Amino acid sequence: MELTFLSPLPRDVMDAHGVPPGYTYALADRVRFQEVDALLHANNVAYVAWFETLRTRYLRDMGVLDCFESFPAFVVAEQTIRYRAPLLLDQAYVAAGRTTRVGRSSFAQDYVLMADGKLCAEGTAQMVNVDPDTGKGHPLPEAARRIFIDQDGAES
Repeated sequence: MELTFLSPLPRDVMDAHGVPPGYTYALADRVRFQEVDALLHANNVAYVAWFETLRTRYLRDMGVLDCFESFPAFVVAEQTIRYRAPLLLDQAYVAAGRTTRVGRSSFAQDYVLMADGKLCAEGTAQMVNVDPDTGKGHPLPEAARRIFIDQDGAES
């Protein structure tokens, strides 16, 4: 099935590429030259960037960013990645994500990275919305919380 890079994928395309059920948002892309090491394997830092691209597109496309009066100040409080299989130069992949928990000023997301129907990496991120003046947690708008809950089934 032909992939459209960096555009949200419909569920049938996600299924065709092995994205597990429950993941609500996915993007396809390919491994670029600047993302590989001397053996032409994707460097571990590339996975961080891929999940960040997924997260920022998800927040925009799902309408979460529209819920804020000014641009939110999300910070990554914690991130994990478990590498399962290597990705190689020019290999296409699908990165998928979902919000699993939403708190007063934070939310948690899970990610998977699939290539050729195989799980290549899985990750998590704990995000906090901070007040840029104080650096302390700032409440998420209720409309943003509702998107996480209604679209992804996030626990609150």
